Amino acid sequence: VSVKATWIIIKRVPEISLSLGKLALEVTRLPQTLSSCAVSNGFTEVIGNSEGLIDTVKSCIVEVRQ
Repeated sequence: VSVKATWIIIKRVPEISLSLGKLALEVTRLPQTLSSCAVSNGFTEVIGNSEGLIDTVKSCIVEVRQ
């Protein structure tokens, strides 16, 4: 059993190393793409929920005026 496990580990190390390398590369790119993704998703969310957002703002204004 231990010989088979060792063989599997030896075969899988290059694949695991490659996956970790790809992951590390994506992490280095994350800060550059994160802001544009957040802005894009934020606008989409606001546009999608604009009706509910406007109603919420209107009720807040009504509450403040009372």
